[in-house]
Amino acid sequence: MSQNLDLGEFKETAIIKKLKKSKSNNNLKNIDTAKTETTEKRGRKQKYATVEERNEARKKQQKAYRERKKKEVQSMKEKIKEYENKEVSHEEKGSL
Repeated sequence: MSQNLDLGEFKETAIIKKLKKSKSNNNLKNIDTAKTETTEKRGRKQKYATVEERNEARKKQQKAYRERKKKEVQSMKEKIKEYENKEVSHEEKGSL
């Protein structure tokens, strides 16, 4: 199989080096099985090791979010009260 391919076109990875040294199809099959056993999962690494750890982190995130929203609503209510108090005081001054 390696006689049919021009292996010079590929990067010098471990598999290509083995293919260059390989002289029989049996060796190629061994290389393929070794490759599949050693490859890691593709994509982004998992942030949390277990499902329980992920769930605990999610609970903390939700709690922090609720607290931020509660503070925001509270500050909005205070601003509304201040605004209403200014409106009332301006109306009283205008009527005098």
